[in-house]
Formats: sequence, C-alpha cells, structure tokens
Amino acid sequence: MNSIRRLTGVLVTSVALVVLSGCASIKEGSGFTVQPKSAEVVRQEPWHNVTLMGNVSAIETLAVAPFNLPEPFPLKWENELVDEGRVYPAKQVDGKVVSKPLVRVVERALLYNEDGRLLELFDAIFHPDYRMFFVNLPLERASALRGHLVIVSSDGTWLMTGRKKMVTLPVGQDLRQLPPGFFREHPSDLRQVLTLKSPDPIISYLKWRFSETLVVNDIWYSGTKDAKTIMGKFTNLSSVADRVISCGSFTVSPGLIPVFVAISLVRNIQVATQEDCLAKKSN
Repeated sequence: MNSIRRLTGVLVTSVALVVLSGCASIKEGSGFTVQPKSAEVVRQEPWHNVTLMGNVSAIETLAVAPFNLPEPFPLKWENELVDEGRVYPAKQVDGKVVSKPLVRVVERALLYNEDGRLLELFDAIFHPDYRMFFVNLPLERASALRGHLVIVSSDGTWLMTGRKKMVTLPVGQDLRQLPPGFFREHPSDLRQVLTLKSPDPIISYLKWRFSETLVVNDIWYSGTKDAKTIMGKFTNLSSVADRVISCGSFTVSPGLIPVFVAISLVRNIQVATQEDCLAKKSN
C-alpha cells in the first residue's frame, strides 16, 4: 500500500505540471519529452505518423519516389496503418465526438549506402486511392540521390524494400546501421524519382490531408486535422506519466481540476507500472 501511495504521488506531481501549463505544447518543460522524427528513435511517437516535415501548403513542385506494396494487400500493413490499440476522441462534422483508431498515413523512409549505413530520413506518405507510398524527397537533390531506400514500420521491428519484400529486423536493431551484407540479401536500390507540379492530384491531396500547422521544438510540421489531438493523447512511454496518457484513460487537456487528475491517476496505477503498456497491442 505504501508503494502505491508513493507511485500515486509521483504520478500526480508529474502530470500536474502538464495540467497547470495547459496542452498547447507538450515539451520537456511541462514534464514530457516530444521527440523529433529520427532513426535514433526505434519506436516512433504516434504524432510522427500523422505529420510531414515542412510546410506542405507552400509546395508547388514535389519530388517523390513511388513505393508499391505487395498484392494482395498484406495484413501486416493493414495492422500497421490502422492501429486499433490506440483510440482517441475526435469531433465529427455534426459536432458529435466519436472514438477513432490511430490511422498512420506517414512512415519513415530511410536511405542507406551499400554497407547499410544510414544516409538520410524522409517522409513516406501512404495514399489510400493508389494503395501505395510516395516518398517525399528534397527537390533540389532528388535526381542525384543514390542508395537503398526502405520503409520502416513505426515500431522499428520490420521494413519493406523497394522490391516489396517484408524483412523482419533483429530485436533491438539500430536503424542507423543495418547488419553487414543486408542489401546483398535484400536489395532495395532507389530506382525511380518523379517530379510533380501543382495542380498534380498528389500535391493537392497532401495540401488537403496535411492542412494543420505544428511547430515542435522549433521545427515546422504539417499535420492531419487530428494531429494535435493525437500529440496530446499519445506520448513516447518514457515515464510513468507518459504511460498513463498513452495507455490509460487520462488525456492531457487544459482546465483540468487537480482532484480529478489524482482520481484518474489512481485508476491507471496498473498501466503506469508496466514498462511497455502497448506491448500487446498493434504498433
């Protein structure tokens, strides 16, 4: 009982910082760490999967690498793109609030050299009409890029090559350096780059789909309409407070009364004590 009281005290202290400072931004100063998109972070934060790096609204010309998926559409990708393990409240056009699963529309595309050393990270956008990914490349350098391009799952446990091969990665694999000889066994050379100009339908889709502006740790992102809600609902699980928000019934929002915070935290003690509370859920 004493240990539970001590844990409750830690939880109340941790989350109270967020409650008192509001929810406009979840940063280190408010008790939470918002991690930028990177290959260092093996498991992505959910908001990474609903945002693009940069200001999409200003795009007039776009360079992309098309990435086809296997047919029939793999169950593994279905589970990856629609994460039933993470549900958040979303307001409909009629004003009703409904529960929605996290739908991933952005994954990491990683470019490697022949030795498996990471060169660059890009956004890979899933287009539901084409049922394929388009990897967003830097326009001024796209035609000169060389290497092996892959798309990595959000939990960093598997990837898909440019030849539509799904490859399971060793447990704990550092995405910055793949095993020796990886691309001799699983070639994934960057073969095709397309240059699109507005009003190309893909550019129009991106501007419509990623219409929200987010500035995270001074980096500009374009997000889906639910991106800010998803950022407030799911965090990176690095602390007990993170786990209560991502896996419990508590949601960060302004105007919460501390006593209700304490009650919610007590209800989520079991969640907070699990090191990885999403381990048994789709990720």
